[in-house]
Amino acid sequence: MKLHEIFGIKDRFQKFRTDRETVPIPPKVNLWHATLAHNWPSIQQQGLIPDGVCKMYGGCDRGYVYLGDRATTAVEMVSPDQPGINKAELEKSGGKGFIMLIDSTKLDPELIEGDPNLEPNWLNPIFSYRYAGTIPASAIVKHEEFRLEDSYYANKSWRSVSQIKPGEPGPAKR
Repeated sequence: MKLHEIFGIKDRFQKFRTDRETVPIPPKVNLWHATLAHNWPSIQQQGLIPDGVCKMYGGCDRGYVYLGDRATTAVEMVSPDQPGINKAELEKSGGKGFIMLIDSTKLDPELIEGDPNLEPNWLNPIFSYRYAGTIPASAIVKHEEFRLEDSYYANKSWRSVSQIKPGEPGPAKR
C-alpha cells in the first residue's frame, strides 16, 4: 500500500482544491461594489439596480448587479485601464468613484450566483458574484469615495486608511 493511499492525501487535496473553486452561496463575507461617482446620488435613493455595469461595457450580461469578495475585485470593474470601457461615462465622474460594502445577509440567496465571467482559481480564490435583483440602499453599510487613477492601490489604502473591511456577513464592524 502506498503512503498517499494510507493518509488519503490525494483525496484531501482534491477536496481542498474543490472547496477553493466553489463560490460560497450565501457568501461567507460581506461583499464589495464599486461605481462611478456620478451614480452615487441615485444609488442612495434607489439602491443598486441591475445593468449599471452595462453602461460601462458593451459585453456585460444584462439583469445583474456585480459584487466581489474583495475591494480590488470591485474596483477593477471601474478602472480606467479596463479594455472596452466607455470613456464618456468615466468623464461624467470627474475621475472619481465610490466603493461600497454590502451587507450580504440582506441579499436574497435565491438571486445570487457566481459570476461566470470570473471563475475562481484554487491557487488564489477570488469570488465574484452577480445578483439578479435590486440591492436596497439599506444594504450599503459603508461607502467611500476614491480617485479612479488610484484604483490600483485600492485594497491597501482602504485597509490602512479607512479601515473598511468586509468581515463576517451582517452589519459591518470597525
